[in-house]
Amino acid sequence: MDKREIERQRAICNAATKAPWENHEPYSPMVTAQNPYGHGEMRVADIRGWGHLTGKGGCALTEEKAYAIQCANSTFIVNARTYWPAALDALEAAQKENEHLKANLAHAEQARDTATESLAQAQAEIATLKRERDAAVRDVKLHPCTSCVYNNKPECNPYSIATGDCHEWRGPCDENAPDGAESEGTK
Repeated sequence: MDKREIERQRAICNAATKAPWENHEPYSPMVTAQNPYGHGEMRVADIRGWGHLTGKGGCALTEEKAYAIQCANSTFIVNARTYWPAALDALEAAQKENEHLKANLAHAEQARDTATESLAQAQAEIATLKRERDAAVRDVKLHPCTSCVYNNKPECNPYSIATGDCHEWRGPCDENAPDGAESEGTK
């Protein structure tokens, strides 16, 4: 039910005699409400039937069954006066909540897309760093002195060179970039 129909139904409810409506004895075919001008109780509807609901005619019900149906109809009308406006209120609240949830879902989907993008970028950076690390390890194994920051300078100790304890890696450089291009660390 769209907003326009809800407004139409609410106008129908508001135009009717104000609630509460009652039926008596404990149920009767007569529906009553308080007179809006302060003159006590007034008749809103008197549910009577014709044909089979009068207890007369060729296919008529017994008077007892006809009266029971008339009372059930009046009970329905009394309850509709109270619960139809409440149902419209609940429908409007549910529709507002639905709009709120749709907005939250759109926000969550946007956050998910942003996180997916960030994850892809981080995974690409990790892959680049792993390639650079692996190339540097190969470089150190193949050329221990040239990949050292000291690179056979006087600071090098021949004993340390022989035991491999002197190496201090110079960091990423063009020759150990995995794709042969300059890496981020050398720019």
